[in-house]
Amino acid sequence: MSAAPIAKLAPWCKLGQTVAFLGSSGVGKSTLLNALFMVGVADTAAIQRALGRGEIDSARLARWNKLAAEGRFNSPAMAERKSADKLRHKMINSIQQKPERKTMIRKYKTEDTEALITIWDHAEPLAHPFLSADVRGQVREDMRNIYLPNAETWVLENGGAPVGFIAMIDKEIGGLFLDPSQQGKGMGRQMVDHVVSLKGPLTVEVFKDNKIGLLFYKHYGFEVVGEGAFDASGDETFKMAMPTS
Repeated sequence: MSAAPIAKLAPWCKLGQTVAFLGSSGVGKSTLLNALFMVGVADTAAIQRALGRGEIDSARLARWNKLAAEGRFNSPAMAERKSADKLRHKMINSIQQKPERKTMIRKYKTEDTEALITIWDHAEPLAHPFLSADVRGQVREDMRNIYLPNAETWVLENGGAPVGFIAMIDKEIGGLFLDPSQQGKGMGRQMVDHVVSLKGPLTVEVFKDNKIGLLFYKHYGFEVVGEGAFDASGDETFKMAMPTS
């Protein structure tokens, strides 16, 4: 770009003056701006490369970083670009460094009994605080002697240790419990997903006062189809089912 046209434009580009350069991408707006100010204040190629577009040019990127560090790029737009660049690299690093999933679901084994009873001890009172100590004690014994040995039970492991389980009676969920320390991580859904993949749409009976369970099953897609009662205590229940179509 010759000096004469630049000299003619320079008086229009004084401090505090607003000037708009119009033109299609690539016609030289940034080149003109750089010539007027005699420094790469609009080195868009370097910025694009820094944001991950185009071929990487380490020299230009280093120049852009140097000017930015010196405060030469201090507009809100440039700050936003730099912020977006940092976020992009952070996301890429997060994806690349994401550890392999440590959870797995397997069939119940007799030696799992004590671990699953411990999980039940921690999780059950949170879901059923309304049950009396006598009823809870009886259910605990039935869990050990009747439910676990006879139901189709699947165990969720995290890091090699059981953290949850789901017990099935045909297509009905007889029990779904997850250690409280693992709740809110999608593991309950993971267990239901596993059984749905094997059996298709499921049913479940939930205490009306079990706020945690009702919210979980409704979010999953279960619908109330009837009502009932728990024989051991008389507490009312909702019978729920997944849509079949």
